[in-house]
Amino acid sequence: MKNAIAASVLICLLAMGCTQAPPAGSSVSDVANPTPTVIPTGTPRPLLACPGENGTITRCGCVIGQPGSYSLQHDLTALREETCVTFTAGSSGSVLDCAGHSMTGAKRKDEASGVLVANASNITVLDCAVSTFKHGIFLSNSSGSVVEGSNMADNMYGLHLNASTGSIITGNIAVSPGCESSMAVVVNASSGNTFTDNIICGGDVNILCDSAQEDGSGNTCGLNGAGDCGLSCAVECVLSGTLGIGGGTGEE
Repeated sequence: MKNAIAASVLICLLAMGCTQAPPAGSSVSDVANPTPTVIPTGTPRPLLACPGENGTITRCGCVIGQPGSYSLQHDLTALREETCVTFTAGSSGSVLDCAGHSMTGAKRKDEASGVLVANASNITVLDCAVSTFKHGIFLSNSSGSVVEGSNMADNMYGLHLNASTGSIITGNIAVSPGCESSMAVVVNASSGNTFTDNIICGGDVNILCDSAQEDGSGNTCGLNGAGDCGLSCAVECVLSGTLGIGGGTGEE
């Protein structure tokens, strides 16, 4: 099934509006690792309760500080420099189910994430479509978290793991737009994270790691960078066609 899906996926980096690939020889040290911003900035929006009734996330700029089950009921759009959903230390053990709904950022170069897990553990992120953020999904100082069935396309860094351990990354699509030194997956100062049945493609370096992770097999990826992560590519990326969710301008 995975190979059938991968064979049907055609990727065109130029179709995402990108003309410049990341420089050859990129390293993890080239990737900025900012301290996660928990309180988003930008133009104030109406103070709707977030999360709302029954754990519904009604807007971007939502900061979650206690464990629970959370969900999206519709697509969300972020303001400039605004992280859409943040899980802080008190939220360990939470589940976010986007049910296929999207989170769209304003610009890829804004210091913002679609989903930020900061100093929280055992967070599960399911079925989210995240685009046009600097970090699509960002696990920072997290352990035992799960990212499953999510589409992280057209972000500066689709999936970013920083100082995180023991996470399960499975059944996702992470696609770099191939410009502005963007990368599909970045892993730094992290260990023991397992990658299984993901599509990780785009750019000169698809995956950038400073240490090997756990190869759960079944990944579709580009050979450039996968070896440093300890991953084998069951299917190699095909750089033609289109793949992604888009939605924002992605411009600087």
